[in-house]
Amino acid sequence: MNAVLWVANPSKVPWRLRRIRNHLENLKAKVARFEVVHVGREANQVADMLAKEGVGRINDLLWVNED
Repeated sequence: MNAVLWVANPSKVPWRLRRIRNHLENLKAKVARFEVVHVGREANQVADMLAKEGVGRINDLLWVNED
């Protein structure tokens, strides 16, 4: 849930994660609509699967949901 708060309040981002937060800001500038919401793990099996997949990744992964 902290990540959702960090998007709204960048000054609260821990220093070691600011590079990632800045990367998100750059991505936000390149898309028409960007939304960050908290969804509990139990309610979102896709996010749970992505989180598990991301733990072992060497390269970055960007998933764009085009609803």
